[in-house]
Amino acid sequence: MQTPRLLKLPDFPFKEYFLKFYRETGVDFYFVGGFVRDILLGRGVNDIDIVPVKIGYVDCAEMLNRYIRGSFVHFKDNVRITKGGFTIDISRLRGETIDDDLKKRDFTINNLAYHFGKGLVGDPTDLNNKTIRAVSDESFVDDPLRVLRGYRFASQFGFTIEPHTGELMKSNAPLLAGIPAERINKELNETLLGEYFLNILDTMIKDDIFLIIFPIFKTIKDLYGGVYHIEDVLSHTFSLVRIIYPMVKEYGEMDRLILILAALLHDIGKGDERFKTTPGKFVGHEEISAKLTIEVLKKLTYPAKIVKEVSTLVKNHGVIRKYATNGAREITLLRFIFENYNILDKLMILSVADALSKNRCDICFHNTIERIRSLIPRIDLSRKELINGNDIINMGVEKGPLLGKILDDLHFRLCAGIIKDRGELDNYLRMKMKEIGVS
Repeated sequence: MQTPRLLKLPDFPFKEYFLKFYRETGVDFYFVGGFVRDILLGRGVNDIDIVPVKIGYVDCAEMLNRYIRGSFVHFKDNVRITKGGFTIDISRLRGETIDDDLKKRDFTINNLAYHFGKGLVGDPTDLNNKTIRAVSDESFVDDPLRVLRGYRFASQFGFTIEPHTGELMKSNAPLLAGIPAERINKELNETLLGEYFLNILDTMIKDDIFLIIFPIFKTIKDLYGGVYHIEDVLSHTFSLVRIIYPMVKEYGEMDRLILILAALLHDIGKGDERFKTTPGKFVGHEEISAKLTIEVLKKLTYPAKIVKEVSTLVKNHGVIRKYATNGAREITLLRFIFENYNILDKLMILSVADALSKNRCDICFHNTIERIRSLIPRIDLSRKELINGNDIINMGVEKGPLLGKILDDLHFRLCAGIIKDRGELDNYLRMKMKEIGVS
């Protein structure tokens, strides 16, 4: 067994309960894995992992919960106690001893355990040196998701991947294709949101990780981007990610994730077969990209809110550029603001980043952005309450697409101040009813 190092573990949630449990029951258990790593790094923790020895994990969990008094859930090889936003996992010991258990873990930064009486078990050298090293050459064969997890740790902590481990990750990366999408989803999100993501991005590109996670990227790799692009389509995609990442640093996690995903997927429609005969010309690619985005994100088990918002951003990412190039009337810009009001800030960020990535953030584009910003205060969504679908149904319009079209038009005109009061609303509505033959 590895020589324990006697040190006092810093404070952590429920520490007093664990100490009392240990002292009063004599149950032998170790804190393990990422919890020990994060505590030693001084990071906040929400998840606590322990493995008991010489006692079944279920029995240990039941005894511990008499002290914690949280919610208690059984899984295949562990029991989970949750309380106050914290999660405590009590897991089956893998092997006969704690040393056996640690040898089966992924990286040496996680190959650590702590015991109240015996101290730290494992070698913290790699943790202290900020190095990501596989516990064994079989680590990625045992669980290929560890490949993505290695990049995730580099992204989160700013650690360096040890060269041999990097080669193992690259050679085993194709095995990720067989991992369930929901497991990929979690690791991918944490990788994309990592503080040091840009430090590891080039390595992930070189190792073809994105081609494995997003197979559709193969259709835009080395694809000519057109006269306004200075790179092929896939390289442009990654350039856009590099530009947008610092722009969204102060956003909440959900909004950052949505924008980074939109940047990654905004041009995937350019690989569609219909554009094979028009190299560098991709008229209508935004609509195709949006549809493909929905397919990609659903396959990766993203929730409906994220799928809808990312696909909407992808669909509209080129609209502001078109307005800048062709010109747009005020009412057109007001309509654009109304239709995209809840995601407008994100849409402008994506559009600006896309323009910057192609060196097309010119004066016309800048002025169009400023026009949009100046018109935002004109939109008052609360004015929607002045009329609803039932009001129009009561005037003789049946439920269906026409009803929705009329209501949307009325809401826009109200929210934009084009219709200013109830009298103008009633007059406009009577006119619309005459147009469609409703008396």
